[in-house]
Amino acid sequence: MSTIALPTVDEEIWRYSRIGELDLDRFKLGKLSTKIDASSAAQQTVSSTTNVAPRISTDIFEDLNGQHAQLTAIMTAKNQVVAEPIVITHFLDESGVVAYSRSSCRCQ
Repeated sequence: MSTIALPTVDEEIWRYSRIGELDLDRFKLGKLSTKIDASSAAQQTVSSTTNVAPRISTDIFEDLNGQHAQLTAIMTAKNQVVAEPIVITHFLDESGVVAYSRSSCRCQ
C-alpha cells in the first residue's frame, strides 16, 4: 500500500487530524466475519457479495473501500414488510489488518 498518496493536513478536512502519522504499510488486508441476526422471513432478503458499483472516488479511503469492500446487501420487494430488526455485526479476529465493510439496503 506504500504507493498510495494519503491526504495531508494542508487540506482543510484533515487539518486537525493526525493523518501524517498513518502508515498503511503497517496493515495487511483482512477479512471480516459477518453475522446476520434476522427472523427467517427477513433472512430471505439478505445476500452477501463483493460487488460494489463503481463510482468516482472522492478520496483515497473511498477508493480503497471500493477496491476491497466486503458487501452485505439487504433487498426487499415492493410492499414487503420486515417487522423484525435485521442486525448485521462484522468481526475482525486479528490485529494489524484493515478491512472494508459495506452494508447496503435496497427497498423497492
